[in-house]
Amino acid sequence: MTDIKTATERYRLAHEARQQWLVQLRRLEAERERLQAEIPILDQRAAEADAAKTSALADYVSGTIGQADVSQARKAAEEAHDRVAEAREILEAVSRGISSHSNQHLHIVHEQEAARTVFCLAMSAPIEEKLRADQKLRRQLVDAFAAICSVRGDNLNPGAKPNWDGLLVDIFTSPIQKDAGGVLQYSPELTEAIERFEREHITPIIGATKTTEQMT
Repeated sequence: MTDIKTATERYRLAHEARQQWLVQLRRLEAERERLQAEIPILDQRAAEADAAKTSALADYVSGTIGQADVSQARKAAEEAHDRVAEAREILEAVSRGISSHSNQHLHIVHEQEAARTVFCLAMSAPIEEKLRADQKLRRQLVDAFAAICSVRGDNLNPGAKPNWDGLLVDIFTSPIQKDAGGVLQYSPELTEAIERFEREHITPIIGATKTTEQMT
């Protein structure tokens, strides 16, 4: 069984990995949006450069400008098209990056859920061991169970099987209950525990991730 410290560190690393994954995904998506907005502008500029080149060629034929002006217009058009091609290549690379990054999501979530399970087991193990070793408490529970058996197994209800799980649930009521409308809801005790868990284990990771994101 994993100890609590190791389980806590694994959960921290798993949650941190997911936060970093989200940060990187947001960066890639922002870059894609920027390029998608920029490419139409570059296309327009390339079209204008082509028109300027065509005009320069006409002016050269008419003798109003020289060869150097035509060469400059051609160079400007080539550079404008190069910028379009470069932006499109980057956009394709970013789109591939987003697809590849998205494919990692299942693994990231799986590891986080696995780490959460290990954490929960590590937290509950000492409680189980303590209860299991407490023979006095077990004797008391068995005595209570015996009383149930003696009543439910009498001649008035032959063959009845008492519910051991039900006895324990009566002692430790579930922190998730149904309201009057049958909707499941958290008890105040569980709500407070969730807030405590997030405050101690999740909030620090999110804060550290945001700080790193701002620095980069």
